[in-house]
Amino acid sequence: MIQRIQSLYLVLGSVSIGSIYLLSDIWTGPAALKSSWFTAVTLGLSGICVVGGFVAVFLYKDRKRQKSVVVLLQVFTILALLTLFAGAYYGGSLPFIGTESDGVVEGIGLGLAATGYLFFFLARRAIDKDIELIKSVDRLR
Repeated sequence: MIQRIQSLYLVLGSVSIGSIYLLSDIWTGPAALKSSWFTAVTLGLSGICVVGGFVAVFLYKDRKRQKSVVVLLQVFTILALLTLFAGAYYGGSLPFIGTESDGVVEGIGLGLAATGYLFFFLARRAIDKDIELIKSVDRLR
């Protein structure tokens, strides 16, 4: 069933991670200018999270596989969050640390990545509840 709550969580998590693409200062800011790896790694990790989130919506028939995909999405989201943080720290654009910028866009990017992780966590928890519900129904048979 695509109408389950975890499908909504997965879509919202993918949209929040995908919204990082809209922040142009992350791609052209101090972190991207100081380190050549930042843009490629951030694009790769967030792209995996976005595509994986939308793919996981359609794995509703195989809940165990859907759960394993969501766990991997959580790992990649943490890696993207750490990459954004490391890039902003290295670029000196975190609030109250650097003087090059005020860090608002970097803070929004970190917040969007954290929100994506939260939605993926809620999706995994809802999948676990579905698995337990199916197990309890099978026991009653």
